[in-house]
Formats: sequence, structure tokens, C-alpha cells
Amino acid sequence: MSPPSETNPASYLGVYPSVPTSTYSEIYPSEPSPQIREIASLYRELIDLFISMRYINLENVHYPPHNAPRNINLTIPARFGFTKDVVDLYQLIPHIHDHAYPNWNHGSDHGEFIMGGEFLPDLRDRPDDPERSWSTWEQNVVDPFYALHHLTWQPKGVSAKDHSKQTSSWDDESGPYIKTEYAVLSDCGNHGSVMILNTKNWHMWLIEQLGGSSDPKLRGSFAGDVYPGRKILNKNDLMQYPSRPAVEFLADIIERFKSLQWLPGGLYDTGDEYLALKQKYIAAGWPESFDASEFDRLRQEAEDAETLFRHQTSPLEQLEGLRKQHERLMQLKLKIPDLEAEIASLEAESPELALDEAEWEQTQRDLQSRRDTLKTWRRQVGPMTAEDWEKGQAQIREQLEHSKSENKLMMDRQGRLAGTTDEEHQVLMQEGHYEKEIKRHEALLADQDSESRGKRLEKEVRSEALAVDAKIRERWVNEKMKRQWKPEDWHSAWEKWFEMGVV
Repeated sequence: MSPPSETNPASYLGVYPSVPTSTYSEIYPSEPSPQIREIASLYRELIDLFISMRYINLENVHYPPHNAPRNINLTIPARFGFTKDVVDLYQLIPHIHDHAYPNWNHGSDHGEFIMGGEFLPDLRDRPDDPERSWSTWEQNVVDPFYALHHLTWQPKGVSAKDHSKQTSSWDDESGPYIKTEYAVLSDCGNHGSVMILNTKNWHMWLIEQLGGSSDPKLRGSFAGDVYPGRKILNKNDLMQYPSRPAVEFLADIIERFKSLQWLPGGLYDTGDEYLALKQKYIAAGWPESFDASEFDRLRQEAEDAETLFRHQTSPLEQLEGLRKQHERLMQLKLKIPDLEAEIASLEAESPELALDEAEWEQTQRDLQSRRDTLKTWRRQVGPMTAEDWEKGQAQIREQLEHSKSENKLMMDRQGRLAGTTDEEHQVLMQEGHYEKEIKRHEALLADQDSESRGKRLEKEVRSEALAVDAKIRERWVNEKMKRQWKPEDWHSAWEKWFEMGVV
């Protein structure tokens, strides 16, 4: 959203009365409370630990004081009315730079922090993008669980100064939940957990986006478990979840990582990936005589081996993709007669039998929806029409010309490739990416129709899959079964599908 108008004194959403910026220290807290100092110190210790464990890089972390122009823009927390304790904490903790990514990740999309959640977004000011500065606070500090879209997102054309006309209350059924004394310290990621400090009682929550505590000491607690006699009016109210003293919580989390009970990147207690990474820490001397370079070497060695394995098993992945596609088409063929019967039944209905006009209109909408679905299914299971085939071939011809053009630029080191070094150019030549694309497009253009293309591609994929070493194939199957929780019937279906290509 755009920055709220400074001339508009109304409280944000009716619950966040603004306060003067003089409430806070300009850059670095003057006389922060002992509790804030201790919590900030432990938070920093956790970030430092992640650096020591080689999970994040030192250059991607900015430590206080956060000076201008990347200071905490006090106008923003003042507009929401956050307390001095909250802002003091944000001024005292390190912030992870925008677009920084950990050195590995087995958890949340952009790099796991704790329990499916991600690192707190950089709350420092972005003078070159003030709108983003505001939206980061609004989304990640005021609504970290993405529960207030019905209140906060402005319709197109609504000015920011009118934003405060949308009001709510702490007791609304789906109302605001981050009070001005709360400090959000992580991002939920993809339905992960958010760490939130209550500066009134100095307790910390770790709450899953979909509800319930993910604190390892309190996990599994839901609404009603904390205050059995207290009626919760707002389904977003954090007081329905258990918490514990923040110092105890942070010390516990730090110890879990130090002891390798937890590993950075979303690995907790068990699993092949957890055990493999833990062994690398131990082999590199963690914690007393940790050799970071040796750990990096061991991890890179394992990554290279994994990359090679993924390359070797790529034909198996392609063959599995064809198997799933074939399975889906067979299922569609079986479902089409039932859908045709549903459509015939709806078509036979008479408007006179409907209770009212609204019911009849709904019946017609259902009928059209089923017709559209049937049309899509028939197109997927049947041969491609001549018109669709020619459209596809025209697109392939365009792609072929583009690949030829890019290949010439690479050969001549012109255009966007003009600045490549001899070494970089040699690597590009060895990879031969555009030559491979040219051959692929030419083969596609040589196909006579969709049926012959399908047979050709399946034959090529099967040939490459059969060439994969038997031990590598066995490992691939075992990993599918173990890591992706494939049922036993998948194994038999895969073996049957694979053996179809064995002569």
C-alpha cells in the first residue's frame, strides 16, 4: 500500500492510534529496558550462530546501529502506534539484507528460519522505494499471518488517506491481532511459523499460520487450551495460544542448534538429510574445533554428488512424468462417460421443475461448467486438432529461429554475449545449449502429427531410461519410496511401466 497520509490523524483500522515519532530514539535506543537488551542479545546470538554454522553469510547481515539512509523509518511504527520497547528491539537486532538467501535450504521457500517460518524481512527504510517500506511493515509486522486482507488491501482507486475509514476492533470475529506492544520477529513463509514477542509479559509465541503453537515445548496446543474459562471473540487473538518467557525460549532454540538437535535450513531431529548434514558438522569438528572450510568442502562435495545423481536420473524422472500423464489420461477416459451422463441429466431438466428462477439459473451455470470440463477432457485424451497442431508448429518455428539467432550471437560473441571472457565463452561452447535446442526444435517440426510425436518422444525417453545404470536406478526408486512417501502400489506400477520398454 501507499504510505498513509501524515495529515490523517485517524487510527489505522480503528485500533492503531498514531504516536509522535519523538516516542522513539532516532537511531539507537536510549536507555532500552533490561529485558529488551537481553532479548536483542539472544536474537543476535542466534543470527551469529547461523553465520558460524555457515548457513547464512556475514555480508548479508546488517548489525546495529542502523544509520541513515537504511535506518528504521520512525514514521512507520509511529503511524501504527507501536510502543518504544518494540521499536527499541527492531533498532537493536541485526537485519538480514533483502534478497539474501541461505547457503542451503530443506525447508520454507526462501530459506527456513525456525519451524517452517523464514527470517524477518528487512525493516530498515528504503528511501528509493518508500511504498515498499510501508507495505513491509503493514504485511510482515501488522499482519504476519495474512489474516486481514478483507480489511487492509485497498480497492483500486482508493487513496491512502481514506484507508483509515476501514475500521475494526480487537474483538471483531476476524479482527487485528498484533497489538502495539507485540514485536514480530520472523516471517511465516509458506504456512510456517511466526515468532512474536509480547513486551507486556516478556513472553514469546511461536505460532503456525494455520493455528496452533509450534514451540517445541508447547507444540500442539490450540484455542481453548491456554485460558479455558476465557471466551475468545477474535479468531486471530494470539492470547488463545500458549507462550513462555522469551529469554527461556531463545536460549532453548539456540541450544537446540548448538547441540545439533536442530540444523539450520529446516532439519529437525530426524531424516536422511538431517543425519547427513549433522555428520558433516561432526566431521568438521563442531563445536569446539570447528573447521568452517572443511565443512564447506564436505558440503560442496555432497552437493556435487547429488547434482550428478540428479543428472544421471533425469531420464527416469522424465519416464515417471510420462507414466503419470498416461495414468491421468486413463482416469479421464473412465470419467468422461459419467460426466456425459450428468450433462444429459441436467439438459433433460425443465425450468418448470425449478423452485424459482435463481435455482434454474444455477442449474444452467452448473450445466455450462460441466460442458466446459467435458470439452477440456476430450481435448486432452483425444488427438490434437489440425488447427491446434499448426498453431503449435508455428510457435516451434519461431523458437527455432530464436535459438539459431542466439547461437550465432554466442559463436560470434556479439549482442548480450559480447563481453564474455575466453573462459566463459569456452564453457558456453562446451555446453552447446543452443545447438541442443536447435536439434530439438527441428525434430519437433519433423513430426507428422501429435500421435507420432508422442510415440517418438516416449521411445526416446524409454531408451535413455533403460541406459541408466541398474544400481543408480535402484537408488532412485528407493529414494522415491522413502523421501516422497510413495506407496507400495507406486513401486509396482513404476516397475511395470519401466519394463514395457525392456526388449
